[in-house]
Amino acid sequence: MRYLFIAPINICPNASAGAETINYYINAFAIMGNDIDVIAYTSGRYSSENITYYKIKTDNKIQNIIKKFYKFLGWILYPQEKYLYKTTPWLRKNIFIELQELRKNDKTPDVIMLETTSAILLYDDIKELFPNAQIIASLHDYAFQGSKRKAELERNVIKKLFRKRYLKCAEKVEVNALSRVDLICPHNAGNETILRRYDQLKSKKMIPIVPYYSMQYNHQDELHSNDIIFYGLMSRPENYTAALWFIDNVMPMLPEKYRFVVMGGKPIEKLKQKASSKILITGFLPEDKVKDYYEKSFCMVVPLLLGSGIKTKVLSALKCGLPVLSNNIGIEGIGAKSGVEYIHCESVYDYVQGLEFLSNKDNYLDICEKSRMMMNDRYMLGKCAKELNDYFGMNQNNFGSKDYDC
Repeated sequence: MRYLFIAPINICPNASAGAETINYYINAFAIMGNDIDVIAYTSGRYSSENITYYKIKTDNKIQNIIKKFYKFLGWILYPQEKYLYKTTPWLRKNIFIELQELRKNDKTPDVIMLETTSAILLYDDIKELFPNAQIIASLHDYAFQGSKRKAELERNVIKKLFRKRYLKCAEKVEVNALSRVDLICPHNAGNETILRRYDQLKSKKMIPIVPYYSMQYNHQDELHSNDIIFYGLMSRPENYTAALWFIDNVMPMLPEKYRFVVMGGKPIEKLKQKASSKILITGFLPEDKVKDYYEKSFCMVVPLLLGSGIKTKVLSALKCGLPVLSNNIGIEGIGAKSGVEYIHCESVYDYVQGLEFLSNKDNYLDICEKSRMMMNDRYMLGKCAKELNDYFGMNQNNFGSKDYDC
């Protein structure tokens, strides 16, 4: 088969968790003997004779300024724009230049993977070019859900009003686009329940996809330190707001033995100012240092206030046996059981009690083992890639009714 991945993002190594998932499946499908074409901002992590990259131009500085102005006016005057301001006319033009080139060279895909909402919203135009291809919505997260949380936290009354007005239109546009593809592959299995609430999607074919996560760590259950870790790109609001909340609200309530380690590049200045003997702001860490913290820390906390989609840092922790304390947003879509495979926390008191629960050795070791068992049973990347490839191969002309759970 011939696959076409359309990913209007940076997919170079370590660009993002979503990029690593795209890279994994590109490589997995290539290893299975398929031909792979990829349209993205950059080449990906893997290269082989089966994989061809087509790099699209990003918007220049002037175009970016115009884009921000266009988006600002659009939210006010025309919130129902069909591309939801997630792409620009220039970007779409560059994508379709590459698509036309593929068609001209007889590289007609059997399966098209639309990566991220930005690509999914291009469905109609892509279908017109390749009417016989199976078109898949590779749904990294339900974009409307994350935007809704931002609107809920918005304190400026005027901004809140415009956000809600835009989101009302955005929800309709996104659901309509998803209703038109041949198959939805949510990376967050929990999003299937959300999507089924819409009439257009109640009977839609969906196959959850296992997102890429690191499987190279092995937590040292008996030899852990007293470090509590938080991990993520610290220039992102969903990450630094969570870290600041934990520092300001939970750390003062904990015994002196604990140290909070904020791991991740580009920490904002406000976060850097929190550094002390009990608060370590690491900045960017090489992989061997990340591995060391995953393997030797006491636990990971994920007190997110913003964001959507499955958190691969949580999957990596659960896989290696590092205990996780998380709220609803952090554990979203993973399906772990609180008190068995992780500790559910929403309030300051919950985190304090959760850490006290884990201070019991038997409880601690049980959580470590049960989280590994869950991941080994339900989150097998290789198995998911093979099942998807087999499914696409069996249904090149028509999708059947058999359900798969990757």
